[in-house]
This record gives sequence, structure tokens and C-alpha cells, in this order.
Amino acid sequence: MLKFEAARKIFTNLLDQPYDSVEVDLLNGWKLSAEVISRQTESEVPYLGSLHVPVTFRKGNEDPINFLIQMHFIRNKSIPSLEDQDDQRGGYAISIRSSKSELLFRAMQAARYEIQGDGMTVHLTTDLNSKKGDETFRHQMLQYIQQFLPLLEQLGGKRLGENQFLFATYDSTYDAFTQEQQNIFKILLLLSVFKAMIKKEIKLPISALLPEKNAAMPPSIWKIAPGKKAAFWEDALEDNNIFIGWPELGDLRQYDDKAQLRTAYLTEYKKANEPRNDMESIWSFYREIKPGDIVIANNGMKNLAGIGRITGEYTHDPEFSDFPNIRSVEWIVTTPVQLNSNAFRIPAVTRVDPRFLAEIKQAVLEQVTDGFLLWDQLFGAVPLQLSVRPSNTTLAENFHQYLNSCQFWYSFEFVSRFVTALQVKPFTILSGASGTGKTKIAQYFADYMKETEFGQSQVINSKSTSSNSPIHNDGDTFHLELYPYTFDYQRMIVTVEMLDRIDLDLTNGTEIEVRFGGQAERSLIKSQGKSVRLGFRKNFMAWLHAECKIGDQLQLKIADGGRTFHFQKEISPEILTKDATNVAFVSIRPDWLDNRGMLGYYNPITETYEPTSFLLTMLRAERHPDQPYFILLDEMNLAKVEYYFSDFLSCLESRRIDGDRLIQESLLLHQQARPIEYVDDQNRVWYIPAKLVIPQNLYVIGTVNIDETTYMFSPKVLDRANVLECGEMNLSSYWHALGDVDDSSPAWTPLRNRRALFTQDGQYHLPLYRKDFLMPENRFLLKSGVEEVLDLHRLLEEHSHAFGYRVFDEVMTYLLLYLRTNEELLTEALDAQIVQKILPKLHGNRKQIEGLLLALLEKFVGGSINGDPLSKENREKLERDDGYVYPLSGVKVYRMYKQLVQTGYTSFVC
Repeated sequence: MLKFEAARKIFTNLLDQPYDSVEVDLLNGWKLSAEVISRQTESEVPYLGSLHVPVTFRKGNEDPINFLIQMHFIRNKSIPSLEDQDDQRGGYAISIRSSKSELLFRAMQAARYEIQGDGMTVHLTTDLNSKKGDETFRHQMLQYIQQFLPLLEQLGGKRLGENQFLFATYDSTYDAFTQEQQNIFKILLLLSVFKAMIKKEIKLPISALLPEKNAAMPPSIWKIAPGKKAAFWEDALEDNNIFIGWPELGDLRQYDDKAQLRTAYLTEYKKANEPRNDMESIWSFYREIKPGDIVIANNGMKNLAGIGRITGEYTHDPEFSDFPNIRSVEWIVTTPVQLNSNAFRIPAVTRVDPRFLAEIKQAVLEQVTDGFLLWDQLFGAVPLQLSVRPSNTTLAENFHQYLNSCQFWYSFEFVSRFVTALQVKPFTILSGASGTGKTKIAQYFADYMKETEFGQSQVINSKSTSSNSPIHNDGDTFHLELYPYTFDYQRMIVTVEMLDRIDLDLTNGTEIEVRFGGQAERSLIKSQGKSVRLGFRKNFMAWLHAECKIGDQLQLKIADGGRTFHFQKEISPEILTKDATNVAFVSIRPDWLDNRGMLGYYNPITETYEPTSFLLTMLRAERHPDQPYFILLDEMNLAKVEYYFSDFLSCLESRRIDGDRLIQESLLLHQQARPIEYVDDQNRVWYIPAKLVIPQNLYVIGTVNIDETTYMFSPKVLDRANVLECGEMNLSSYWHALGDVDDSSPAWTPLRNRRALFTQDGQYHLPLYRKDFLMPENRFLLKSGVEEVLDLHRLLEEHSHAFGYRVFDEVMTYLLLYLRTNEELLTEALDAQIVQKILPKLHGNRKQIEGLLLALLEKFVGGSINGDPLSKENREKLERDDGYVYPLSGVKVYRMYKQLVQTGYTSFVC
């Protein structure tokens, strides 16, 4: 039986089964009941169809909770095909959906197939993590499965490792499942309910699936500013309290919910826009802060005045006219502490971002007398990461740790922006002075994304076309990976290593014996041009097609001086590692006037194609779509970018969604009727097609230096990338951060799912092109961000510098990715996108741009600027990043304004 036939049999069995009603006892009196109310199949292909299953949750006299699940058995071109399918109409998959999202998906290509004689056993599993590789999602799934594991195992399910759960096993010999299909139905229902609960699609109490815990929750950590620039810190310290303003609202205990508070706020303070930051600050201070929580009294973004513990509930004292809303505090750390990062955001009251806690702790230990004892007094014996950090580590955090382990330093904020920019779109520009680490961070990230052991990236030099050989030899035995070349042309290239074992006259060709699968036949080995080729005949090719596929490995033993080649399918495929080269380093030359320096060219005299490392990396990426590949364009502006890069950019921007698949225009490489064969220095065979689509898993990172030898970027290039400046070098942080690494420092541990997190579970940049930010569940998350972006667009439009739909889509996608990590990072994410996507296009003389820069300065400061922005009083304020609502953007605009006044002209990349 072939795999696609097994898939059809499985679908038929699951669709045709007359399922009984299901009842499952949950926890705390809750019961789940479900039944199939309708089934639909396609008339011409009855193994494809769907089951509609209403699910009801009941407990005593409480109102029932209803939820609809649809089980689909589908086939389309976006699903990976089974390698033995009879056509190219796409693969098969089981998809279970709610009305809002996909809950469970298993492509049949990813099932586990065991072939035994004429029969086949198929194991069907589901992933426990989300499509985006969210570690928190997986952790919750494991909790639910562990709670119901006895029932799931009784039904025939089985947990496989950390990420998979087996829900069905099919045996083709009996054309039946090893479990009762009624039990498979129950398992799928439970797994779907678990995932819907995590996605908050079912309004079912958590106690229905997990036992209630009595253990006390760890304290939350808040930052509260005791007045602007901590002006009233001494009062807070003397009175053992912390306070906030908004006195016109009166006693906050009169408001039962946020809606009442908002109505009163708008009445008293006449705010035209949604007062998100103020509202969240007031509500958090009144209702969310609990006795026992930790409070940090901050002084701006980089300094703290003290740290204490909340000791009482909310109180209101009208005698304090400016700050009547009060919480009592036991202040423990009372010495000022300075940080290197902008750890404290603009809202008056907000939770401290967990990413900065390690830095805060280190600063307290270094700058405060008896800091260790005071910190222990605050947090007790509870490890910091358990009391204040989320259980999952983000991709940016893990990569930042990796950089530090390599003795390379960039701030976490920059690393986070760099990673997110690549996730949004596969083209990023790094600008800055020479020696600031632009190229290194890109190389390290490519290295970080490899599955092989971590060390220095294996980089292809742009002047060479060599690549790692797929051959691993052990004496007279070689291990080969099969590529399309052998199947298409019925021959193989004999490598240099193999020739060392051959003592034959190859000039005129010699027949040798080829052994395979218990058979033998004669084949010709002969020199042809630069290479030596072994041709195969029909019996060998029939065996190869029956037993192997592209990507499989063969073991080859050469005997009798090359007179015998013995092939057999590799039993231990781990012997041959994957091609570890996932990055190409391309140095731009000043004489590049077209794309030949990037993509190579066809030589009509020799009738050969001369490829480049850029092109070979694209071909590698096409061959391994599950692995990210990176191209580093060093000093992009040594030549005019439009000359050599415009074709690539145009094809990249042509990407669009057609139905359920991503389509784009192709790069034209040559005009020959068939692919051109190219043999590299390692005797690896490449096919150079006439046209090539840019692979989804290919990322381009360009570096830019600005001096008298380089060209300026045009706005249309900057509009198509995220531009990150690497010019702000904090040598003090570099010295201290890397100087503290010693043998006692915790070792860096790689995230096992880092590739899934980065590629969004293999979706790459589909969320951008699908416009996921428009989905109902995302619109609410982005509501405040959209309002701020629209407000900024209106300001730019007034000055004839408005941005378009492309920038809006990319900004929204960036915000969505950023806020999924932490919903409180809206201001930080907006700041990043303003400085990376919107400001880079601004340039001009005083008449053209001075009014806009002044308007942006006032917006980013959060109010009007009195007098000349370059006056001594204003300069002291505007040159510091803690004086802005959006620090990165504010400081950048101020620098552009200074350059404009001094030289009469300004631009972003300068």
C-alpha cells in the first residue's frame, strides 16, 4: 500500500463511522457532551469531507456553554504532498476548526509511516504547541494532558516526548484503527477543547480542567513614579507610601468598573482621545496592585529612587490635593540606582517588564550597600525568575543570551527590534559607523538559527562558488545524499575523494559493475569535461525509484580499484549531517551596474552559467524550505542599490496571497530552454533554472556605512525595509556586561523551538501578506496602536510626507508580533516602527522639512516646546531619551533637526 492510499483509507474510516453521543466527566462537576449532527462528503472523492460537532458543557443548574467544532478531511496545494502521490494536486490533512480559528491540524505528510511487507501502520499525532511556537501554549497543553492522561491513555492516546500526542494508529492489514473509532473521536474532542480553552474561545472556568490551587501567587512588580522626575520621592520615603494624582476623580472606590472610571475621566479632564495610559495607571493603582506586591519608585526611564513592598489596600486622602490616591509601602532599598537600559516606560503606573529585572538586580547588588541582603529581604528565598519572570523565554531573550555567551554585546532592546524586523519582512538594513557590529550581529543570528553545533558560521565567500559536499567518506565507504540530478539524468558525479580509490582509465571510459538490492549490472564511468560521471542503466534506476527519494542517503562501497561500486540505502541517516551553510557573505563592489554581481550570468561562449554565492544560497533555501537562510550584503551603498538590487526588490514586493497560497514574480536568470548544469569545486551538481522565485525562507540583511565614498539610499529602497541604526554605542554597558561573564555565570541554553518561533511555525512572512492584523481577535489588541499610527499619519500628511498602505501593513504586523509577547509593550513597539519605518524616508532642506521636524518633536515630547529647540535649556532636555514619549524617535528627530539647522539639509541615514 502507498502512503496516499493509506491517507484516503484513514479519511474514509473517520468520515463513515456512525459515532455515538459522547459524554466526558470533567472536574468540579462539569460535564462535556457532544454528538455528530451532520456529515458532508464530496461526491467525486468521498474520502474528503467534514463532520459538524456541537459541544455542550454543563454543571448543575448553571447555564450550559455551547461550542461548535468542525472536523475537516481536506486536500489542497498548500499542504505538503506525500512523495508517492499520483498527481500534484496537493497533500492531505486533518483540520479541526472552531468558528474563530484552527484548533488541530495534522498534514498526512507529517504522520509516521511504518511499512511491513505489503502492509503499513500509520501513527497520527498532533503538536502540543501553537503555530507560532509559543512556549506558554505548550506548557498549558501539557498541564491539561497530564490532568486527563489516565482517561486519554485508556482511550488509546499516548504522549510522545515534549511536543506531540498520539491520537490514532491505523493498520492497513485490517483496514482498521487499533483503537475504537469512538475513542479516537473522544480524544480529538478533548484535545480541541484544550486548545480552544488556551485561545480563550470557550468561556469555561479553568477549574473545569485543572484542580484549584491554594498556593499563594508570587508578587507582581510595579513601577510608580513619585511625581515627575521623582520630585516627591522624599515625601514618599518619609510617609512610607506611594501615590498618584488625578484628584478631580475623587475616591476611586466609587467606580465599580473601567467604564465608569473612563466616563468620569473624560468628564473631568476633557480628553479627546482614548486615555489608555492614564486609565490603565489609575485602574491598576486602585484595583490590581495587591499587598505584598513589589513597587519601584522610578526617576525617569533609567533611574530608580527606591524599591519597597506594598503593605496596604488603596486609600484616598483629600488633604493631599495633588496626590490623594495612596498606597502604604515599606521602603527597603532607598539608595538611588542607575541603569543602562530604558527599563521604565512612560505610564505613571505599570508592571515592570520582566526582561529588565536581571539588570535591575545586578545594579542594586553593585550600587547599594548590603544590596544582596536587601534584595533577599524583598524577594526572600524565591528565585527571581520564578517570582517575576514568565515561564517562557522569548526568542529575542535567548538570542541576546547567545550573543553575550559569544562575548558580543548589543542592548536587549536593539536585539528585540532586530529579530522582530526580520520576522515581519525578509529585508532589513543596519546602518552605522564602521566597527559597530552590524555585520557580526547578522552573522551570529544566522549561526544561532542553525541546527548544527554552535560556533562560528560557515560563510560562503562572495568570490567563491564552493559549498559543503554532501559526501562523507570513511575509507572505501561513502555516504551520499540523493539530489534531483541523479533521478533526472540517470547518473552521478564521481567526487575527488572517490577518484582516490579508483585506478582506471577514465579518458575513454570503462565499464564497471554496479551492485544494488541483490542485483548487478554493467555501467560506464567516464571523464566528461571537468568532471567524472558514472551513468546508470534501467535496472539500477528502477531500484532507485522504488526504494529511494530525493533527500535519502545511499551508502557506497568502492572495491577492486573502482571496478565495483556497491550501493545500498543508508540505514542510519544521521551519519550524514545537513548542509550547515545557511549564510552567504556578499561584499558589494563599487563597479556593480547591474544584478550580475548578485545573481551571476550566462556565458554564451562557453554555454555555462557562472553563479554567485548569493544565487547558490537561494538554491539551498529552495532545497531546504524548513530552514532559514541568510544573505549579508556588506556595505550596500558602495554601489547604487537600484542598479544591482532593483530586480530582487521588485520580485520581493510582488508577493501576494492567491486563495490560500503565496505567489510572486520570478527572477530571470537566463533564456535557455532547460536548466543549466553547474558543478562546483566540491563536485556538487547544481541546476540553474531560467527563472527562480525568491524562497520564503530567505532573509537579506544589508549593512550601510555613510561617508564620502558611498551613495545615498533612495526613499523607495528605505520604504521597503526596516532600518536599524547601530550608531549608539554604550561602551560602559559593553565593558560591564561582558566583563561579568566567568565560569560561574549560567551557561547559555538554546531554545529547542527557536526556529519555529522565528519562522512562526514555518509560516515565515505569511502573516504580513495575509494581513493577519485585520483578524477580529487582533483588531482589539491593536486598537490603541492603530489610533496612534493614524494620528501620526495625519500629521505627516499635513506636511506632504504621508506614508502608504505598504508601510501601514508592515507597521501593524510588527505591532502584532511585539504585543503577542507582552501587551504592555505598545509604546516601545510604536517607537521602534516610527524610527525604523517612518522616519528613514524623511530628508530635505529647511523649507521642505523644518516644520515637520518641529511638529514631530512636540508630538514625541508630549507637549509644546517653549522657545528655540537648540537653546541651552531645551537642549539639556531634548538630547536625553527620558524626556520623550517615544525615546528612540524623539532623539533621532532632534538630531536630524540639529543637522538641518547647522547645514541646511538633513536626512535619516547620515
